[in-house]
Amino acid sequence: MGTDPETAVVYFKLFLERYPENERCDQAQFLIGFTFSEQIKDYDAAREAFGVLVADYPQSELADDAQWMIDNMEIPIEEFIPMDVPVEEETTTE
Repeated sequence: MGTDPETAVVYFKLFLERYPENERCDQAQFLIGFTFSEQIKDYDAAREAFGVLVADYPQSELADDAQWMIDNMEIPIEEFIPMDVPVEEETTTE
């Protein structure tokens, strides 16, 4: 969307206000949470947005992802990588 994250959130919220029955409202709600979490780093706002998705769109295919984000968004990515998995070095062929 080529815009700053705060403006993106405004657009997603505007979409939800103008088209509350649209089949993509769950996606807009997820993107609000994701933008707060991953770009703005406002985890409280992200948690709230993801919570709205879980509560208002429980049948959405994104509901499980939103719940996962609520539970894990502040955990550093390194904690998800098993330590006993060997890292393969890149090989080049000539």
